[in-house]
Amino acid sequence: MKFNVRVHLSPVLGATKLDKLNPFQVQAFYTHKLYDGQSPASVLKVHCTLSKPLKVAVQWRLIPLNPCANVTLPRPAKADVQAFDVKQMKILLEAAEGTDLYALWVVLQLRLCVLEKPWRYIGIVWTWIHVHYR
Repeated sequence: MKFNVRVHLSPVLGATKLDKLNPFQVQAFYTHKLYDGQSPASVLKVHCTLSKPLKVAVQWRLIPLNPCANVTLPRPAKADVQAFDVKQMKILLEAAEGTDLYALWVVLQLRLCVLEKPWRYIGIVWTWIHVHYR
């Protein structure tokens, strides 16, 4: 948070009086950060750093509205995540065997194996569940 204030917020918005800050300035600031090459996730972190104290300022009635409340935020790109196949998982487990994290990897493997039926992972049997409809 201190990093975001020191590197991103103070140089651009630091001289702006609290009651003079408006959504247009905040939106322009975010857009400028994106054009400067900042990632959407980074801009979202800066937004959180700026928005929280402004929310408190509204609660304390120092300003009537939070200038961050109605700006358009960038959407971070979704990560392209691919699960391990059986061969890769065996290699991982063999490499982790004997380490402190081996048990965690075994549990994760079990979890992945029953992903389509998660109730099996936690030991729930459907006959144990009683659903009452009103």
